[in-house]
This record gives sequence, structure tokens and C-alpha cells, in this order.
Amino acid sequence: LEVNEAACRRLGYLREELLGMGPKDIDSPKYSVMVPSRIEELKIHGRIMFETAHVARDGKEFALELNSRIINYRGQPAILSVARDITERRKNEEALRESERRLATLMGNLPGMAYRCTNHPDWPMEFVSEGSAELTGYMPEELMDGGKVNYGALIYSEDREYVWNTVQKGIEYNRHFKMQYRIITRDGSMKWVWEQGRGILNSQGGLEALEGFIADISDRFRAEEALHQSRQAYRNLTENSSDIISRYDRDCRCLYINPAIAGLTGKGPDFYIGKTFREFGLPEAYSEYWYVRLEKVFGNGKPFHDELEFEGLKGKVVYDLWIIPEVDNEGNITTVLTTSRDVTETRRLQELESRARRLETAGQIAGQVAHDFNNMLAPLMAYPDLIKMELSPGNQAVKYVDDIERAARQMAEINQQLLTLGRRGHYVQEPLNLNFIISDIMDELTAAAPELKIVPELEGELLNIKGGRAQLYRALFNLANNARDAMHDKGTLVLKTENYYVEQRAVKYNRIPQGEYVKVTVTDTGCGIPPEHISRIFDPFFTLKTTDKKRGSGLGLSVVDAVVKDHKGYIDIESEVGQGTSFYVYFPITREIPTPVAANNIVGGTESILVVDDDPVQREVTKNLLERLGYRVTTVESGEKAVSVFKSSTFDLMILDMIMLPGIDGVETLRRVRQISPTQKSLLVSGFSESQRVNEALKMGAGGYIRKPLDLKVIATAVRQELGRKTAESAMPA
Repeated sequence: LEVNEAACRRLGYLREELLGMGPKDIDSPKYSVMVPSRIEELKIHGRIMFETAHVARDGKEFALELNSRIINYRGQPAILSVARDITERRKNEEALRESERRLATLMGNLPGMAYRCTNHPDWPMEFVSEGSAELTGYMPEELMDGGKVNYGALIYSEDREYVWNTVQKGIEYNRHFKMQYRIITRDGSMKWVWEQGRGILNSQGGLEALEGFIADISDRFRAEEALHQSRQAYRNLTENSSDIISRYDRDCRCLYINPAIAGLTGKGPDFYIGKTFREFGLPEAYSEYWYVRLEKVFGNGKPFHDELEFEGLKGKVVYDLWIIPEVDNEGNITTVLTTSRDVTETRRLQELESRARRLETAGQIAGQVAHDFNNMLAPLMAYPDLIKMELSPGNQAVKYVDDIERAARQMAEINQQLLTLGRRGHYVQEPLNLNFIISDIMDELTAAAPELKIVPELEGELLNIKGGRAQLYRALFNLANNARDAMHDKGTLVLKTENYYVEQRAVKYNRIPQGEYVKVTVTDTGCGIPPEHISRIFDPFFTLKTTDKKRGSGLGLSVVDAVVKDHKGYIDIESEVGQGTSFYVYFPITREIPTPVAANNIVGGTESILVVDDDPVQREVTKNLLERLGYRVTTVESGEKAVSVFKSSTFDLMILDMIMLPGIDGVETLRRVRQISPTQKSLLVSGFSESQRVNEALKMGAGGYIRKPLDLKVIATAVRQELGRKTAESAMPA
């Protein structure tokens, strides 16, 4: 009926997914069978507490302590359950059980005897266990009433008074007596023994008997030495632990603290031991926090868990804090033990994961919007060239058309950034040298900001990387342009490339695996980025440009982040307010060699072409462009109709939209057409496509991929290349 955010996070489900699910849907199989009996028990008692285990969405099982009770929920009885994760406690309990098992094994191997003495003169034994033979050398029947030996006579003469006084005190206060003393065994040797017993009262409250256990502790010196070594090992463990471990008494005075504290505050254990929190010199609010928490643990005897922030030598640190009560033999809480584990890095990684989810959501929205926008941009991108062909060179309207074309290209650029952000744009990855891209960026920035000092530091023998030229240009230009804006077109911009080998390196936003990289550094002398904004600069639509002249879309660095990830790269940043900013981008290298790029010339033809696109505007634009180039064009609005047309007609080329809703997409259309015409040539067209589907079509024989919005030069080049490939194949001898 209801669920909180903590449960959603721990189980890995959305709230909407958990609503309506029952205990059996999330309980592990071992416990799900117990659900009906738990419910019946709850009906009887109204409240129950038990341990169980849940299974998260990723299949991982974790232990819980469940506190359930029946409540009135909107006029109806319901079950309210509060679950506490006890996975760590289970581990600790298992460790404790293992320790107890070992102790039991050790004790089981020690000689000892259980006994019962009756309240008569000389306290004769009416029961003695089999261990008496190994402990004393006498069989049980020799020590029991009627036998020839009284156990009291075996006690070493100098210890008899101590033994009797200890027993008397235990009887007087009606509690266990514990003591160690010496006995003389049957063969005349002396043994140290440990005895624990208690007086047994009858129904009238009178002393009836003594019962107890006696064990041989002659080897106690060896045992004590082993215990000393164990304690030393434990101390070594705590002394060398990276966790801060400490112990406090009821006055909140530090009794012990390990050397790890020095890494946080710069002060060693000697400074803290014997002092209270206020004597540490901590801020009052921080001291009060500790006093309140420690008093609570001393009061209720329950462990306390929290996350605590502290401003240490290296800045703000987040600690996972546990305060655990320690009890004496009578069960009284005498001290508390605290452990503080640095989880700063863990929390940082969790924030990165959350940020990645936000980016993915924003990218999905951006990609969908960009897809629809691409179709609307089609006539604005395609028709200016056609209009100018109809106008005389001196016509004033040519300037207006140029302005329309320029604005359309700017709109297309923003749209392409949205596609990149949404990881929906498809591009061919090829070997390339980033020095050439950096040089082009420098030329563009020099023309736009002549007062800006650009310092190139380009590695002469720079290794190649594999990627999309246009996407890499966009990403690196965005970085450089951001730097230019931060300096208001005045200052020094350093663009550096270098071959870089990474052993294993952590950066702000990720961890770079070992390998060879091309490292690009973009450094400016601008205003810098405030620390509180560093974690958000790659978020979509986040911008610090607020003036009308320089106001940004908030997409620039989001696109950088998306492109770098698409290229399996990594990005890091260093910035100081008033001192400037440096971005470091790492791209994995390739040993492949770049191939020369052929020139794009506008050449037409007379071949027949079938255009398949579900958008009427896009069909019309494509048809007009191709007819302007001289081709004979037929259009259909779906993949199903294209397949039907091929059953009775043939075409030199088919141009396919990748996504056509609600019918079959471009990949399926191509597959069916090639069943009819196995050598059919085709081109793919889309601004919104999953790379996997595009690659499937290319493997099936599609000749290439054209990105929307189309223009005359791009479509002319792509069509001629594909038709030329067909002509070359047909010219081959059979």
C-alpha cells in the first residue's frame, strides 16, 4: 500500500513497481513460505519481530530484521512493517558464533569435572562427572559419598581457607562463586584448577546443595601467553586499521583511540586519550553531537549508526559511524566502542551513479525532441539551395535565403547537440589525428576572437584515435569555446595534445584503466568555476552564462560528456575561482591508419530511386532534391508499401528512413526487400537511430548512412557513391 524511498533504493525498484507487490514477491524463497504463518501470528499478537531476507531487483539477497504491527490504514486493518538491514550484523554474529565454537572446542579438550555436594558435614559429593579421572586421578565413585576420598582433602592446604571463604560469600549473596586454586592429585602432583559453582536452595529457601564445575588450568601460563599474543594481534589490527577505532567511558572520556585519527586531524592518539570531547578543542556543535549519542547508547544499550561529516586536514570527509556498547560479566555497560569508516569515495561514486541516471533521462527526452525537430528542419535545410538556383545572382532575395540557410544550420547544430546528448546520433568511427581537429578549432577561434591568445602545445608524433570527426570536433570546440567565454575573449588559451600512458588513475568523475591514451588539455586563465558548481557542469541545460550576449543553452559540456563516453574516453577537471580552469580528456589510441577523404562534388544522374519515409515533409524534400539532381523518384510512406512495390517494379536505389512508426523499420524493410531483390542497393536516412540497428542494416548490405536534416551536397554525394558502387559491380565479369 505504501513504501518509503529507502526501501526503493535498497530493493532497486521504483516506488510504482513496489506498490501492489506482496511479501512473497520480495522475500527470499527460504522465508516466503513463512509469510502465511507470520500473518496468522500477527493477527494473534498484534505485533511481531522476526528476521527474514529480501531479494533485490539485481538478485542479491540481504538480511533484515522486520518489526511488524497491525494498524488502521484509511479505515481498514493493514500491516505496517519497518525493516532494518542486518546484513553486517549477521556477518558479525557468524564471526561471533565461529569464535564461540572454537572456544567450546578448546574447553571440551580441557580436563574437568562437574559435581554436586549435599549440605551435610564435610559436604560429601553425591555426583561427580567422568572428568574426575583425568582431573584428579580418582574415578567418580571414589570421590562420591561412600568412597574413600573427600575432594576437600585434595585442596592444597594453603588454599583451603580461600576456597571456603569464596564459597561462603557466594552462598551469602546467592550468586555464583568463581575461584582458582591448587589441588594434589592421586600421583602426588599439583594442579591449578578453576572452579565455578552456586548454592542450590530448597523450596523453603534453605541451602540444599552446591553444584559446579572444576577444570584443569595448569597450563594457564601457556594459555595466558597465547591470549597475550591474541590480544597483541588484535591490537595490531586496530593500530593498523584505516578505520578510526576508539573507546569511551560514561563521562565521554577517551580511553583508547588508534593512530588512524592522525590522518584526519594531524594529531596522534596521545593527544586524545584521557580527554573528553570538549577538551579535544572541537566545535561545540560537534562535541554536543557526540555527548548526546554516547549518552543514548549508555542509556538504552543499543548500537547507534549514522553518517557523520567532518572537516579534516584534506577537506570534508564523510564517515560511516557505529557506536557499540561494551558490557562486563554482569551485563552492565561499562564503555562504548566507536568505529568510523571513511565513505567519502563511496558517496562520491553514488552521486556519480545518480548523475548518470539523470543524464540518461535527460538524454532520452532530448533525443526524442531532436528526432521530431529534424523532420521539421528538413525544408529549411534543403530548399535554400533550390531557391537560389531559381534566382538570378543579383537578386536581393538571395541574401534573405542565405540568412534562412545560416539560421537553419545553427538550429541543426543545436539539434545535433541534443542528439549527441541523447546518444541517438549515429556516426562512422574512423582513425584520425586530433592535432588536425585542434588546428581547425584554433582557426575558428582566432577568426572569432582576435584578441584571444591561443597557445598550441601539440605533440609532433601524436598517436591516432578512433572516432567520429564531426562529433569530436563538436566536443573539443565546446571545451575551447567555453574557455573563451570564461575569459570574455581576452586571455590565454592553451590547447595541448600528448601521448599518455596511464597505469591506474582516479579522476573526479571516473577511474581510468591502464592503457595508452591521447590526452587533450584545454586550459584557460578565466574566472574559474565555483566548487559548488563543479559537480553539475556536465548536467544538461546547466549554464553559468547569464548575460544576454553570452547566455548558453546548457548543452555544451553535456555534449562533451556524451561524446567522450561514446569514444570510451574519460574526462577530468581542475578549477580555482579567479585562477582559471583546466579540462583533461583521455581517448584510447588505435593503431589503425587514417584513409584519405574523397572530395564531395555535386553530381546528379538519371537513375530510378525509391524514397521510403513516414514523414510527408521529409518525403517531399528528398524527392525535390533528387529530382533537381535529375533522378527519377518514386515515394512511399511505409516499409510495407516499399516491399509491395518491389514485387512489381525495380529501382536502381532505395533510400530508407530508419524509424517509421507504427510499421516496420528500415532494417526490417531492407531485409524483406533483399529477399525479393538480393542485390538491391540502398542508403539509410535518419537523425534518430540506435547504432545497433544501423550496424545491422549496414551488415545486410546498405551502402551508407545519411544524417538528417538533408542538404543538396550531402545527398548528391552519398547517392552517387552508392550508385557508382553498383555500376562497378555490374561491370565485373560474370
